Amino acid sequence: MQRRRRLPTVARSKTTAHRQCPRGGEPIGGRDSAVIQVDCERRDSHGWRAGKVGLLKVNSWIAVVAGIGGVVLGAIIAGLFGLLTPRLQNRRDHARWLREARLAAYSDYLGAIDLWMDTSTTRWLEDRVNGVEQSIDRGNLLEDEVSRAQSKVYLLGPDPVRVVAAEYHHAVLDHIISIQTASSLSDAATVDTRALHAARGLVLAMMNRILGIGPL
Repeated sequence: MQRRRRLPTVARSKTTAHRQCPRGGEPIGGRDSAVIQVDCERRDSHGWRAGKVGLLKVNSWIAVVAGIGGVVLGAIIAGLFGLLTPRLQNRRDHARWLREARLAAYSDYLGAIDLWMDTSTTRWLEDRVNGVEQSIDRGNLLEDEVSRAQSKVYLLGPDPVRVVAAEYHHAVLDHIISIQTASSLSDAATVDTRALHAARGLVLAMMNRILGIGPL
């Protein structure tokens, strides 16, 4: 019996399917088309899954970084508020204290200088008529009180109030000298007081402005 001769077979390369994967919808033909198709589907599925996993990892990192950034930014803002709030509160407290101190100093000054002027003019004339000199000694004591009150005004300021307070002090002193050096009661009654009233109006207006008190 004659034996049949086997034809030599060529081993299919393991990478043939990978090299023959269709692109752009090219048809698959030939003996190994089913094998190639399955292998290509496996490759496509694996690549899509890998891409999806990579995208999820990137999104996760973005979320983590965004969360950390938000926490850090919130901490920075809270820290700034923590630093600025006490300073703002200290400034408010200082402004409140300064206003109250100035109000007391201005009031003491005006009260002392008005009493000094009244004692050294009106009461001085009354004592002169009655032949007594009690108002002279009292006037000297009140002048010392005016100096102490004016020192507080100079200390608390500001400069515009210091200037007008000094001008009013000079105006009051000039008025007292004019009254006490008058030759008669009629001359004392006719002493010009316009400069005195102008200086008083100016010091009151400036003090009210510094204290934030509007015109009445």
